[in-house]
Amino acid sequence: MATALQKYLFDIATYHQMIEANIFLPNARRVELIEGEIIKMAPMCPIHAEIISLLDKLFQSNLGELAKIRIQLPIQLGDLSEPEPDIAVVQHRRYLEKHPTAEEVFLLIEVADSSLKHDSKTKIPIYAKHGIQEVWLIDVKNTCVKVYRKPTSNGYKMIERFEAGEQITSPIRLSEISINVDDIF
Repeated sequence: MATALQKYLFDIATYHQMIEANIFLPNARRVELIEGEIIKMAPMCPIHAEIISLLDKLFQSNLGELAKIRIQLPIQLGDLSEPEPDIAVVQHRRYLEKHPTAEEVFLLIEVADSSLKHDSKTKIPIYAKHGIQEVWLIDVKNTCVKVYRKPTSNGYKMIERFEAGEQITSPIRLSEISINVDDIF
């Protein structure tokens, strides 16, 4: 009788030990832990970087001290996932002992070009499963923004698509933010 192959899944503690021990080669350093698997992150194209920079500036000017904006830094989701969203708007405090958890996240943003399939099929369902209240998926190729709200264990109940000329209004539990899609692209 043949046995099915099983993956060895890493928890966050083991993942951190691997990082501290410099297990990952310098050219493979951009990795994240997703449901126990270590995933190499896609390289960033110039438009991807520019959108992140632009949104960082917009959120910093709109939120000030109400929230902290974290750019491509980890958040902790359970014991098996430590994704690094492009932008995380989190509670304004220092994170010296551990990364922000789902309860501390107001909004996550993923800018997707070559990572569109991975972000939409893998990461966004994980965000929903852990109760992240709002996620924006910025689709570079199709120049649109999908906004995910009302998380459940099976995904988001509400998904809206915003295109050129439309305004995204987000009640981030602190303040209302409005961003025109034209300002992103």
